Amino acid sequence: MSQYNLSVHSLTPPTLPEIPEGTQPSDIRSGMIPGSFAAALSPLRFTLSLPDARPKNPLYPATHLQLTYFYPSSGEIYVPNLITPRDVVKADDDEEQSTLYNVEIAPPDIVRVKVNEGETPDAEVRVNAWRNEKLLGKFTLGIIEGLGIEGLKSFDLAKRRVEAWKETAAKKAAQS
Repeated sequence: MSQYNLSVHSLTPPTLPEIPEGTQPSDIRSGMIPGSFAAALSPLRFTLSLPDARPKNPLYPATHLQLTYFYPSSGEIYVPNLITPRDVVKADDDEEQSTLYNVEIAPPDIVRVKVNEGETPDAEVRVNAWRNEKLLGKFTLGIIEGLGIEGLKSFDLAKRRVEAWKETAAKKAAQS
């Protein structure tokens, strides 16, 4: 299936904060909000070998890469920000013919999603190589433990609305 040559040499997962005890489902709107207490604290880094790289386009023949996070019970989450040739930096290596390249994903661009209670918060990180809209190949980078935010989607929407209405009514009654 793969029409693209890429191999993974290393994956350095980001540092993730602990979710405070007693956090309510509505407290976390998104893990992508800068300054959010759920946002990653350090970047995600990985090193790839790209044997077909060219000086002006190390991703050649691909035009871009796209990260995905796979959760066994929730499916695959596609990261909206694409990895372009300008995001890929040649690894510091003495060898001129080296095919190693580093990629760094900034903390605000690391997607943290809510997973149902009891589901694993560990995500398999994958990278898809694209040439415009044609998929050239899918590659697994590794596992990031605890990337998902567990237990925050355990109630269905209707139950959460009823709980919110009850809390609001109780607050109004206490103020009267």
